[in-house]
Amino acid sequence: MGTTDKTSIVHIRPEILKGNITIIQCPTTNCEATLSYNDIKRLVPKDLFERYGLFLLRHVIRQLEDFRWCKRQGCGWGQEHSSGDEEPIMTCHACTFKTCFTCDVPWHEGITCEQFKETLENDPHGAANKAYHDQHTKQCPKCEWPIEKKEGQHYAPLEDEEDEEDDLYVL
Repeated sequence: MGTTDKTSIVHIRPEILKGNITIIQCPTTNCEATLSYNDIKRLVPKDLFERYGLFLLRHVIRQLEDFRWCKRQGCGWGQEHSSGDEEPIMTCHACTFKTCFTCDVPWHEGITCEQFKETLENDPHGAANKAYHDQHTKQCPKCEWPIEKKEGQHYAPLEDEEDEEDDLYVL
């Protein structure tokens, strides 16, 4: 890797911000090497490396079968729920909001997961929500989470909703 730091940053920054965090190629022409964690740490500014670390952490966490994110808007917390589908109510350790582990939605008070799924299929409002979801989101090609288009960019919001720049990154 015989490239300047500025060239590296110009190449690496868009890869990280697009969510391409597992395979970032060397920016040197005709080099097919994949940059390591330590390469990226050495080549990019601290703030970009911290964002890269956050994206990597989220990528790894998503691989955990019993992990779910809190569904309360703005919380940004997640946790493992070892009880799984047997005890589907997951209470967030940070904000105490209840999420359904099985359906991966805010807790549907007073009905079972099966009833909730039936309601979504039969309820016109559920259909409207699904239609909105289908029209305004698409699956991320890397993690398969739904992402929404905002101002021409696909995004999945991060914790800090005050920082408009954060909203533009695909997780």
